[in-house]
Amino acid sequence: MKILFLHGLEGAPSNYQQMALLAHGEVTCPLIQYSTTGDIYQDLFTMAQDRKCDVIIGLGVGGLFAFYLSCNMNVPCLIFNPNLPTSNDTIPFPEKRSKRNQYLQVVLGKEDLLVNANDTLLFLENNNQDQFSYSIHLINQAASKLTLSEFRLELNTFFNIVNFKR
Repeated sequence: MKILFLHGLEGAPSNYQQMALLAHGEVTCPLIQYSTTGDIYQDLFTMAQDRKCDVIIGLGVGGLFAFYLSCNMNVPCLIFNPNLPTSNDTIPFPEKRSKRNQYLQVVLGKEDLLVNANDTLLFLENNNQDQFSYSIHLINQAASKLTLSEFRLELNTFFNIVNFKR
């Protein structure tokens, strides 16, 4: 399975994240400068298409991009603490998006100071015109960063569902 992994705003793919992902397939982890000008969305879309990614996984702002990319590419998606409610205010995503019909798993840390879990839940409920299948995992004691065991657990849950549906 080919995986596109998008890191958070001021981060980079960590070694433990890459190792955990490698257990599930071939991983592409671009180093993204989100603050640069240019069409980051289109660059990532082209990269994902060229590499024929089967799933897209993202953290934080990488989760924002993963949400929209996976929808327009019609692939399953796992996102951690994406700030979906403010996405159109901060990043110019395509106005028209394809109908989502692939699985979406959203992981939210209740202690995250930047991403309000309740606002994200409302966004998903209010933007589910397609009635797509998704799962929400709330982690009460987690903030923006998950432990290695939490990260692996979410990956395993996601890939068990995605592989089952194939």
